[in-house]
Amino acid sequence: MDDIYSRIKIIPIAECLIHEGIVEKWVDQIAANIKDQGKMKNPVIVTRHDAHYIVLDGMHRFAALKKLGVKDILACEVDYFSPKIVLAGWDAFVFSVIDLADFLPRLFNEKEGYRLKPVAGLENARKQVLERKLLLAFADKKGTLLGLEKQNASAHLLEELCFAADKIDRTLSQNDAKVLYVENSQTLGDFGSSNATAVIFRPQFTKQEVIDHTLHKKLFAPKSTRHLIPERPLRVDIDLSLLTADIDLKIKNRVLQDHLKWCYENNRARFYPESVHIFAD
Repeated sequence: MDDIYSRIKIIPIAECLIHEGIVEKWVDQIAANIKDQGKMKNPVIVTRHDAHYIVLDGMHRFAALKKLGVKDILACEVDYFSPKIVLAGWDAFVFSVIDLADFLPRLFNEKEGYRLKPVAGLENARKQVLERKLLLAFADKKGTLLGLEKQNASAHLLEELCFAADKIDRTLSQNDAKVLYVENSQTLGDFGSSNATAVIFRPQFTKQEVIDHTLHKKLFAPKSTRHLIPERPLRVDIDLSLLTADIDLKIKNRVLQDHLKWCYENNRARFYPESVHIFAD
């Protein structure tokens, strides 16, 4: 059988570290769905580093299973530093009416060392954020375009980037603003034709930063990373009863491999090389 089968495994939830924060209401919804279905359908994507598995994709699924008291989880282990694994970022479209010129100075004030400055052009704003000359950049359909700087940020740049992104996201959430996260490679092309009132250009991180920050038990803001995983396994469908059972992990993995073997031998496994659009997941 293909290598994908050997990379799908059941691992202890206690050995896993998530690298991003979560949104509690999303966790509650996912936990309710998993409990109702009685299955873990899709493995979380992990990479092994020393004594830990770092969860790269499936943060809210992981948190939902932990909330349900699941002892072990279904995972697919990948070689994170393989060039096949692509790390991108997310920008944010805001669909609620927001006055950036009034809102942002109250959130990022000069007393705390922040500075908001005009930026010329959306492409330039995005470039400066990606080059880390700006922590964040904000634009609206009225023509306001502002970049965010922090005095002496270079000493703790990664922490400042994470803090700024988390602060704006949490504030928008607390104000019930409607936000859609968009892969940052699509932002410039989609903003003009969308109904969004504003866009937030957010930082992009490196794989080594993800590993180091996580091992130091620090979290990125929710929706900070976008991992593109080739040959992602879906619909493995393992019963929660197996994951919660108080039996040896080796036995659980034998049951899993028997299930995967049965799927393979009964022509139940499919590989689709083309891109897909999922509208209800």
